[in-house]
Amino acid sequence: ARVPGARLRDGSAPTLVVHAPGAVPPAGVAGMPVEDPHDPAQVADALGRLGLNEVVVEGGARIHAAWLPFYDRLEIYRGSAVLGGGVPAPAPPGDGWIAEGSPPLAGATRVMRWTRLS
Repeated sequence: ARVPGARLRDGSAPTLVVHAPGAVPPAGVAGMPVEDPHDPAQVADALGRLGLNEVVVEGGARIHAAWLPFYDRLEIYRGSAVLGGGVPAPAPPGDGWIAEGSPPLAGATRVMRWTRLS
């Protein structure tokens, strides 16, 4: 029922933590309880009620698969190094998406971008 505060923010912008009921965000951090903070639909709904419509989701394949129905734009950064055993990067999206040109390179990292057609 606690939200870790270490490295959560650097003070340059407001920070909002979506958390389960009863959890306590660190001092100076706004909290927003939702019944299941692991359910993207509940988190997206709560963020939408705050007027937020752009969210950066950082994670591996499972997290992106769960959030994919909510994305209008998808940007995947795929590095050449595997860290800590690694989690596979998400696969490119399927039907209903269009690639935004050839993937540009950022050092050894490939950047892939798609936009939802519908």
